[in-house]
Amino acid sequence: MHSEHRCARTGRFLHGDAVAHAGQHLSYELSYNLVVANTITFRPDDDTSKALEILTKDGTPVSAAVRTALIDAARRKAGAAIRAEAERLAADESDRAEAMQVLRDMETLRAW
Repeated sequence: MHSEHRCARTGRFLHGDAVAHAGQHLSYELSYNLVVANTITFRPDDDTSKALEILTKDGTPVSAAVRTALIDAARRKAGAAIRAEAERLAADESDRAEAMQVLRDMETLRAW
């Protein structure tokens, strides 16, 4: 009976001599194609427990709810940082004056 091996990268079955050859690459495939997730443990307070209850009420797994909440929070924080930078630049009179001068200089380069 010939041995079989499913290639981790392609998903195809390898037979006979191909299995022996695949063994050379198996550890590489297992090392680089399998993702191992980190585990994070935390103690939720009352507010966090209530929030998790709301987020998982529809059957969403706790892990998925936490991942989504973290990603959403990171996006909000990044967006707030960008808005704050834009507001800071808008309030900077010298920066605004320089930007206006650049626009005037660019206007002279227009083809029409």
